[in-house]
Amino acid sequence: MTSHLTLDEISRDAGRGRRVCFLPTELQEMVLNYGMTPKKALECYGTKFLTTAHTCRKLCLPMNDMMHGDGIHWYLVVILMDDKQVHILDSYPSKERQTTRKDAVQTMIGFLDALFEDLYLQVEQMCDPPVMKEFSLTIPSVPEQRHQYDSGIWVCVWMLGATWDEDYFIWPCGDMRRMQVALYLVKQPANYIRHVVIKEANRNAPRFELETRTYKEENRKRLNKN
Repeated sequence: MTSHLTLDEISRDAGRGRRVCFLPTELQEMVLNYGMTPKKALECYGTKFLTTAHTCRKLCLPMNDMMHGDGIHWYLVVILMDDKQVHILDSYPSKERQTTRKDAVQTMIGFLDALFEDLYLQVEQMCDPPVMKEFSLTIPSVPEQRHQYDSGIWVCVWMLGATWDEDYFIWPCGDMRRMQVALYLVKQPANYIRHVVIKEANRNAPRFELETRTYKEENRKRLNKN
C-alpha cells in the first residue's frame, strides 16, 4: 500500500515536490526489533521512499503493536512538517498500551531525526533539518473501529485521505471506503494477480447480481408482511 501511494505521489507532483511521504510499512519493525540504522534505511529504502522526504510537508508512518502485543493492531503516525505537529491516529485506543505506543512513536521520531540529518547531508541542503522530537504530539479524536481486526483498513483509509487534509473524522471506514481501498490495491500495475482477480470478478458478476436482487426481493416481502 505504501509503495503504491508513494508512486502516485511522485507521479502527481513530479517537479513540484511531494506533498506526502509514505514511509515503508516494515520500517518500524526494522528499527525497533532489528536496530536498523538511518544509514542502512537510506540504503534500503532511499530510492523509492526517502530521497525526497525533505521536500514533503507531511510524513505518514504505519505502526504496529508487534513488540508489546499480538502484532495485529495497526495505527498511523502523521507528522505535519509545516505545523510542527505529530498526530497518532488510533482506531482502537487502549489505556493499557497507550504509554507503550507513545514510547514506540517517540523512538521512531528520534530515528527519523537522525535519518533527516543524514539525508540533508546527502542532498547538500544549506539549512538545518527539522527537529521532529520538538514537535507537539497529540492523539486526535477519530472514529473507532467496530471490530478488532479492522485497524489495518483504517490505516489504509487514513493514508488515502492524508493527501487532502487533516480532518480525520471525515474519513470513516464504511463499506464504500473498504471498496475504495480494495479497488485501489487490485488495480495497481504492481499487483501481479490483477488480471486473475478482474477475470474472476467478471465471471462471478452475474451470480452476485442475482443474489443481490433475490436478497432485496426477500427483504421487500418481509417488510410488506410486517
